[in-house]
Amino acid sequence: MRVFLIGFTFLFSLPLLGQDIIVRITGDTLHVRVESTNESFVYYKSADTKRGSVDVISRKEVAEILYRFEDPSAELRRISDRAVRTYELLQFSLSFSGYYMPNASIPDGEFKEYYEELEWGIGLNAGVNYFFNQQLGVGFLYSRARFKNSVPVTLINTGVNGNLSDDLNLHYGGAGLAARFALGNSDSHFILGAGAGMTFYNNDAEIVYAYNLKATGIGFHVDGNLNLSLGGGLYMTFKAAYMGNTVGDFTLKTQAGTPNEIKEVLEASIQGSDNLSITRFSLSAGLLFGF
Repeated sequence: MRVFLIGFTFLFSLPLLGQDIIVRITGDTLHVRVESTNESFVYYKSADTKRGSVDVISRKEVAEILYRFEDPSAELRRISDRAVRTYELLQFSLSFSGYYMPNASIPDGEFKEYYEELEWGIGLNAGVNYFFNQQLGVGFLYSRARFKNSVPVTLINTGVNGNLSDDLNLHYGGAGLAARFALGNSDSHFILGAGAGMTFYNNDAEIVYAYNLKATGIGFHVDGNLNLSLGGGLYMTFKAAYMGNTVGDFTLKTQAGTPNEIKEVLEASIQGSDNLSITRFSLSAGLLFGF
């Protein structure tokens, strides 16, 4: 009866166990998950198995195989789950970017070159993609773009010297859909994303006297990402993006002592336009990790 109970308990526990043990003729053991066997070889996966591959051992080296002998390790379970899933569930990316923000209202004159240079900026992009299957998922994007320029100027009426400068920071956060397309049989792939989000505009600027201008706006983005596999879920990523946005609801703050005529010019420029276009294009390069 005692032997029966022990045997019954052992048989009952078998479905709860998932990791196999290969006992080698040398006496050491391999804690694995056996994929298949034949007369010559045993094929298995372990915590050290590279993604997309299977390890192999000769039958001549194997003394015994103990199937479903113990609970699988967390690492082996992760590898097995990923093999069953056949696609990366989550992706994280970070890339550095160059931006172009066209300004169709640049006036001809002395400061045309200044505003043309201000159309170009730098920044970064960070993103997270979550996929429901091999092709379709959702993406979350954060983008920061900075446009900066400065030149010395003199106020004609007063003769006061200073700078004409802009230090514009655009922060964008958005969410949308992501579609993944495989490139042949490799892990490299292309992702097309599109969505909507919010832009936060902040400009620390000067017309001899400093002022700060803030605004917000709802916009959208479209991006294409080429992800070239480096192995192990790591990719070199190249991104081209378009962000179509306008901002409004301006808040102006001027420094103490700013002459009234400069305040009036700034306030008139804000009141003369309900929205300011900050549509921009970007090219980015960085790294992406998926698992």
